[in-house]
Amino acid sequence: MSCATSVRVSNALGAGLPHAARRSAHTATALTALTQASLAFALVLGRNVWGAVFTDLPEVGKRHSVDCQRSWQACHAPDMWSLVATASWRPVR
Repeated sequence: MSCATSVRVSNALGAGLPHAARRSAHTATALTALTQASLAFALVLGRNVWGAVFTDLPEVGKRHSVDCQRSWQACHAPDMWSLVATASWRPVR
């Protein structure tokens, strides 16, 4: 995408068309943002599936979801004591 954008912008500038160069740059930026947002959305939707892609163990997906939830709680707990009081930590096997 960056190479194609560079060529189009350079050609437009060389032809003396600054508005076309600007439009090409804005279009490439918008397409890149749309692509990144789509991929991020797909990753979020498939967050419970990625473990199954790499292993057949059913615990992997469950354990990962629990660890993510605990990580979120650790970052967003009002204070550490409320986290310790409500969490049931156990070692990873």
